[in-house]
Amino acid sequence: MQLTVEQLCAATGAKPANAALYLAHINSLKDKYAADTAARLAAFLGQVAHESGRFSAVEENLRYSAEALCRVWPSRFHNGDARQLLNGRRPAADFANKPQAIANYVYANRGGNGPENSGEGWKYRGRGLIQTTLKNNYAQTGIALGLDLINTPELLLQPVHAVQSALYYWQSRGCQYLADANDLLTLSRRINGGTNGLAERIELTNRARAVFGLAPISSEKLS
Repeated sequence: MQLTVEQLCAATGAKPANAALYLAHINSLKDKYAADTAARLAAFLGQVAHESGRFSAVEENLRYSAEALCRVWPSRFHNGDARQLLNGRRPAADFANKPQAIANYVYANRGGNGPENSGEGWKYRGRGLIQTTLKNNYAQTGIALGLDLINTPELLLQPVHAVQSALYYWQSRGCQYLADANDLLTLSRRINGGTNGLAERIELTNRARAVFGLAPISSEKLS
């Protein structure tokens, strides 16, 4: 199955100009990376459409308000008035609308990243259609794709690499088998690490399934 721009827009809600950037790469790479049936492709598109804001962004948006920081990372930030640690949490007001500082703090000492002052949280922030994040994931993806992503992580902003990195992650984590089982809950956790945006992921997957002539997956079966 070769997608058209019209199908990709209908499946994901992407604007035609954005869909056109990625269409040829999705068509040429999807079968190689196990997004090779209608059900698998629908699930893949549902996930990456959510992660990329319907193909409008391939770089993580880390411009959070203080309130959003506490909501997204409640174990790392507090919204109190005191400019001090509170049970190990930092004052959210000190980080609000400071993307680089946020990335360096929340991604420090994780997944191969160095400490906060190394700058690697920002260097290896989410990029690509599926938001490859953390140094070890960049290294692994770079080896698989034949790219030096450690020294040039911004390569994942290029449409072909944005698509290929997402498809590589999809296949390497066994996401195709979860799509076969219609297990969108576990699939979303495997992509995101949690259930952030689950309702939209399901909605977008079902939107793509409708375009491909497949029945919707009931959210009642995912709890």
